[in-house]
Amino acid sequence: MQFIREPLIAVSIVWGLLARLRGSIRRRWEGADPNRSLKRHAVYVHFHPEGVVADFVAAQLREFSRLGFRITFVSNSPTIDDQLITILSPLCREIILRRNTGYDFGAYRDGIMSIPDLPSTQCLVLANDSVYGPLFPLDELLGRCDPEVFDVWGATDSEEIAYHLQSYFLVFYGRAIKSRAFWRFWFWFPNIDSRKFVIKCGEIGLTQRLVKAGLRVGAVYKCVDAEIRKARKISSVEALPRDPQIEAFLALIETRKPTMFNPTHFFWEELVIYERYPFLKRDLIRENYWKVPFGQPWHKVIVEHTSYDVAMIDKHITHQR
Repeated sequence: MQFIREPLIAVSIVWGLLARLRGSIRRRWEGADPNRSLKRHAVYVHFHPEGVVADFVAAQLREFSRLGFRITFVSNSPTIDDQLITILSPLCREIILRRNTGYDFGAYRDGIMSIPDLPSTQCLVLANDSVYGPLFPLDELLGRCDPEVFDVWGATDSEEIAYHLQSYFLVFYGRAIKSRAFWRFWFWFPNIDSRKFVIKCGEIGLTQRLVKAGLRVGAVYKCVDAEIRKARKISSVEALPRDPQIEAFLALIETRKPTMFNPTHFFWEELVIYERYPFLKRDLIRENYWKVPFGQPWHKVIVEHTSYDVAMIDKHITHQR
């Protein structure tokens, strides 16, 4: 296993592999599997401290089901109410409740390994509840993920730290699914409760491993197009009343290559308005760590440029307070 050569991380990996001996899956429910005749799978990862399945999550699952995906729903929540199982079951192939260990990548791994016909799968999507949407029909995004161009697609990519596809939405096609690199990565991925590890060795490590194995990877909304997004962002921000936060942001955005920024935070508004990008990161609304100013309020962007039911976002935000 060659995630990384740093000794401390190597020790953490060994510890994380030993932790897997305990087992992470707590309970399974068999779903109705409405698309059982198809060879398209989606692993959807969920977390809520009280086990709630929000309306926006249910809407995402319905969209995957509509498009013919067999859904493996994996929850890192402490519990799931049996009443929610009756909501999830008609949409899903299987529902898995697991210990919250290894973050989304640990959950992705357990979901992937639970798919019995994975080697014959034509398309596998990994997605999680870190985003609201789809703001536009999901088949628009999937229609741009051409298996003749790339074996693995992301909605977005980034060169921050190292080139990688962002893991909130990934699409794998047959050549990638059958590859030794894919299987080795997921089979050996450890349960390590470190966000830094999961980003470095999970999100970034996955892309780097697949590229090294000769697989073709790329994104629909490519970071190489970030220069025009940056220009649009600066133009919209400069039109706002000046304050110290605006000045600090403009100074920051001029100091780094635009490909180094997280596009889902820094250029979300531009992506939605000009490129029909279908997602809104939850942590952009909740925390906005980089204090990215919006030319327009996010609520207005969604209402004026998409047909998404913004009430689902409002309801979720209200319940989280």
